[in-house]
Amino acid sequence: MKISCAVLEDEPKALTLITEYIEKIEFLDLRFYTSDPVELLNYTSGHSVELIFLDINLPGTSGFEVAFNISPKTKIIFTTAYSDYAVDSYLLNTVDYLLKPITFDRFKIAVDKARTITEKESVPVKEVIQPGAFFVKSGKSFLQLYWSKIDYIEGLGEYLVLHTGSLKTIIYKRMKEMEEICPEFFIRVHNSFIINTGSITHVESNHVVVGKVKIPIGRKYRQEFMKLLNRSSI
Repeated sequence: MKISCAVLEDEPKALTLITEYIEKIEFLDLRFYTSDPVELLNYTSGHSVELIFLDINLPGTSGFEVAFNISPKTKIIFTTAYSDYAVDSYLLNTVDYLLKPITFDRFKIAVDKARTITEKESVPVKEVIQPGAFFVKSGKSFLQLYWSKIDYIEGLGEYLVLHTGSLKTIIYKRMKEMEEICPEFFIRVHNSFIINTGSITHVESNHVVVGKVKIPIGRKYRQEFMKLLNRSSI
């Protein structure tokens, strides 16, 4: 199985070295390389790559900023000349950090990690899903969540936040896609909110209260929500 990859590196020697290392690895398929962050983002917006070698120190920006604008499905191996960097891997699919100067042996360890993760992700998980449950990918892990325990779903651009009590789980999916797969006891009440009707505490004039959280009822969703409310009233 080949892993498609790209490189963003602003140091010419490091860029040459990494591309030469990639050519020596049979399971890596180099699709694109550049020293310009904008060129990489333009490429990844129209082409899918599974792994990116990403320099942290870039002119006018950082590798972390670039990473937040790449699909969270893309795995990242950061390259840096400094050992004191840390990153919030909750949103970044970070496989490894390579400290310059990068040796081939250390490079091989990092890409072997990427291959192992890719192979594990290709294994079907349907057999282990419990009734009423589903899996979401968060960083390097898969979390099993239960629909009935999700209080509400909040949209943040191309991401969603699943609120389960005090737990927040961020996933890469659009609201429309989530609305289509939610069980029937969920209802959309706003452009940015889908709620679990079983978690409603009470309803105010233009808000529905889920636990202690006030969620606005959007004008275009209000009529459908009130129909539901009337059907459930005694």
